[in-house]
Amino acid sequence: MNTLSIHLPDNLEQQLSVYCEQNHRSKSEAIRFALESFFSGTNQTELEDAAMIRAIQEGENSETISRAELFKLFETQSCE
Repeated sequence: MNTLSIHLPDNLEQQLSVYCEQNHRSKSEAIRFALESFFSGTNQTELEDAAMIRAIQEGENSETISRAELFKLFETQSCE
């Protein structure tokens, strides 16, 4: 097994310490678990949720169109 050293911001190190204390895990175990979850795609739902939130926020600042105009856009795109 290899060793890796990282620099963490104080707030992230504090969150990690609290998590480890509450879950009776070492920092190494917690970080390995987080990395395994990240690379195995178990966080896919969280990524999709974040993308949806961003799309909604961007949409809140966009121009309003009528329902009829929206369906007209869909019809135009489906014919192409």
